[in-house]
Amino acid sequence: MSANKDVKKSNFPNISSKVISTAQADSSGSSKVEKGILTGDNIKKLQSDGKISIGLFESECVKPLGYEVHLHRDFGVPTISAYGEVDSHKWINTSGFTNRLLPQAMTKHVGYLFSLREKIELPDDIYADFIPKSTWNKAGMTINAFTIDPGYKGAISFTIVSHIHNWRFFPDDPIGTLRFYKLSNSVKSYSGKYQNSEFLSGPVFD
Repeated sequence: MSANKDVKKSNFPNISSKVISTAQADSSGSSKVEKGILTGDNIKKLQSDGKISIGLFESECVKPLGYEVHLHRDFGVPTISAYGEVDSHKWINTSGFTNRLLPQAMTKHVGYLFSLREKIELPDDIYADFIPKSTWNKAGMTINAFTIDPGYKGAISFTIVSHIHNWRFFPDDPIGTLRFYKLSNSVKSYSGKYQNSEFLSGPVFD
């Protein structure tokens, strides 16, 4: 019996010392963030240090593995020309969408333009994935996930298609989560046509 106790005791010191060492490293206040997915604590630290910028930042929106984001108060309603000239893409840069205030009923099977209320600014070694809330998918909405490149700054716009007639979203509805990832090294910052976008910036074709 005593021999078994000795064996058990001999197995624990190395494991516990590793756990203690890790805890000390995590609580040291270091601003160094390892590569990989960022935890809620990482996000708070980087936001506080100005390494990333999430507009209208609220601590209660920080989740264990991301940041909860919300709908902007305005959304874009497609105009008639959007369907008449869709093949030429001319509507994209002219009168494709008319801005409206939420809430307003959505027509079934039509794509509406929305924005996050939170503008984003990322360094050249961090990118973010937008993950829609599964609740909206279960309710009959189609919202695509997408990636925000390292170095991007500006508003985030996207389309939502409702498969329910007369559905209404409201301003500040939680729409999804931004999940941030730290790269092992810096990459070329995003410098594309959507850099510094404002709210409700529709697609632009070259």
